[in-house]
Amino acid sequence: MTGTIGRRRFKSEQDRELARIAVARFQSEGKTQAVIAKQVNVSQPEVSRLAAEAVKHGYLARFPTLFKEKIPDEKWKESAHLYRTDKEFQEKLASWTENIGKVNSTILRSENKRLFCNEAAAHIWELLFSAKNVGLNWGRTPSMLLDGFKAIRSGFRGAKVPQLGFVPLCGDPIFLLNTEKIFSSASVLAGSYEQCINADVRPSPSLNGVHAYVSDKGNRRKALMRHMRDLPGYRRIFGPGSHPKQEIPLARQLDMVITGIGTIDLESRLEQDTKSGEFLKEILMQEDVTKEELDSIAFGEVGGVLIPRRNLKRKQLELYRYLAEGWTGINEEQLLRLAQTARDRGTPGIVALVFEPDLKKAEFTRELLSRGFINHLVASSELIEKLKQLP
Repeated sequence: MTGTIGRRRFKSEQDRELARIAVARFQSEGKTQAVIAKQVNVSQPEVSRLAAEAVKHGYLARFPTLFKEKIPDEKWKESAHLYRTDKEFQEKLASWTENIGKVNSTILRSENKRLFCNEAAAHIWELLFSAKNVGLNWGRTPSMLLDGFKAIRSGFRGAKVPQLGFVPLCGDPIFLLNTEKIFSSASVLAGSYEQCINADVRPSPSLNGVHAYVSDKGNRRKALMRHMRDLPGYRRIFGPGSHPKQEIPLARQLDMVITGIGTIDLESRLEQDTKSGEFLKEILMQEDVTKEELDSIAFGEVGGVLIPRRNLKRKQLELYRYLAEGWTGINEEQLLRLAQTARDRGTPGIVALVFEPDLKKAEFTRELLSRGFINHLVASSELIEKLKQLP
């Protein structure tokens, strides 16, 4: 069946099939028919017809769940390129990462962050099949992403699912524990991901008892660090403290990390701040540092790792090093090594989800891309528009 729909003309059954695949993919990500119609450039009734055809062809369940294995790889890639590529952004991305290597990107048009995470889950689900060990950090984004995975998992009904190891990569921020936000704990999330995704559920390693950040007030940092690094969970994930090395730490076995990014909101008071990154707020709560001072030395954090601004002065560099040394989770060197290994081996690497379309998030995202911290960017279309405005 071919024809003219809106501004799009299906010149052949092949063209229609590519649109059908795109509709199936977008519908499986939870997008409304109105959004799909705009993205594919057809009418809403035509979206319904294309979705019905996808069900008939056997690669979309009525749930909707997409059965990607029933679609030839070349047609999947061609459809994705035709309906999801932003050429202007791809040119920007290539210029920022020309000395790094290829970075994949997924652009999602979502009305709010929860829908964004649900749609992102459908895409990241595919990446999970190329991974064995997945790292997770504390945060709202991985927590909301879990809800999307639960919806996908419930729709599989016996279909093949990945068998993965989920590894927490940081301890718990003290101020968040005091507000009882334990659902975002990396250790809790690792166990929840394990139960949601794996068919054979196994105990997940844990960093319970480990603080995400340790201040050196009262000269306590060295003693606390030594204690935490000797905890069994910490040794298993990051390697032994004073004990002999017996096995490769899990942090060195990762082939994928799922993370959001955090920046500093200078407009709100810390007590009412809901926009700044959680780990940045942890530093501000523990140290005698203002938001302005922290913002002057760091773009923000990814995976809890503080990313310094360029060309810091001597005192700024000293402050940055002091704050960075208080972080107990995965470090900058480990993240960069993981990203490079992913580029060499074709594994997922660091998957960064960024929804908020503010300028600071855009500038920080560009910085992470240019420094090689991101292998796969999953971003809102509004953020992509901000990125395209940057040099």
